[in-house]
Amino acid sequence: MRLFQPVEGTQSPASGAADVIYAGEGNDHAWGGLGNDIIFGEGGADKLYGDEGHDIVMGGAGNDLMLGGADNDHLEGEADDDRLYGELGDDTLLGGAGADTVCATLFARRRWVAANDSMPLAAYG
Repeated sequence: MRLFQPVEGTQSPASGAADVIYAGEGNDHAWGGLGNDIIFGEGGADKLYGDEGHDIVMGGAGNDLMLGGADNDHLEGEADDDRLYGELGDDTLLGGAGADTVCATLFARRRWVAANDSMPLAAYG
């Protein structure tokens, strides 16, 4: 497992291995690559991509955009108004605090928890 902590506002240097990525406090772009990755958005409006593998993506503070990828993923928006896209696989999508948008493909199984969240009925993927 590799640990990455990119500088604020940069893209993550993901590898094909299982990565742990801390995006930092800025508005960051981070993606996991091919392994089973853990990505922490921390503060800022981040764009977080799990990509291939069974990924865990945690948004943190800020209005984040999160995409799981093709396998079974766990996406958690945490604070603020987030957008979570599960994509293919058996995903767990948890919006958390804020008015979140949770999107899924039509043919994949989904588990999600709603508070002030919405799940659009339009086809995605």
